[in-house]
Amino acid sequence: MQQHPSSGRAKGALIMALFGSAWLLLACNQLGELGLPALAAVAAVTLLLLAGPLKTLRAGANRPMDADARRGFLWVNLVQWLALVVGGNLLSLGGHPQWLVPFALLVIGLHFLPLARLLRYRPHYLTGAALVLLALLVPVLAGPASPLASLGAGLVLWLSALGAGAKASA
Repeated sequence: MQQHPSSGRAKGALIMALFGSAWLLLACNQLGELGLPALAAVAAVTLLLLAGPLKTLRAGANRPMDADARRGFLWVNLVQWLALVVGGNLLSLGGHPQWLVPFALLVIGLHFLPLARLLRYRPHYLTGAALVLLALLVPVLAGPASPLASLGAGLVLWLSALGAGAKASA
């Protein structure tokens, strides 16, 4: 059974909005600005980004993925999480924790590329490319510990959530 496109877009929008919020909160923390105003602003935008996709899913567009797509989705995400855990531990144990964010962005960006093909959703190529570019350019231009990487990741994911949410409700 093929998943209804609006269901997949809505679920993707939810995931990208929430992870985008996490990246933005990390950026606020890195900047020393993780106070009530930052939390309120991130929460407000997150709620706005979640409203449309949640409405789409409540309207009955929530159909499961077909078995092949679900299996591929699970494999891509399993490989992503294994790479994050193993690579993150190696960086930490090797004394290079400042490279955790760029490494994570690289892995997360790369995981969007097979998902774009698997889910037949071309905008994931753009999301993946933007995250990979952030992972490669921010350390060179601003240093590996720069909050610009987290800030950029959050904004890329929020914009991607906005786009997916718009497609889901269309």
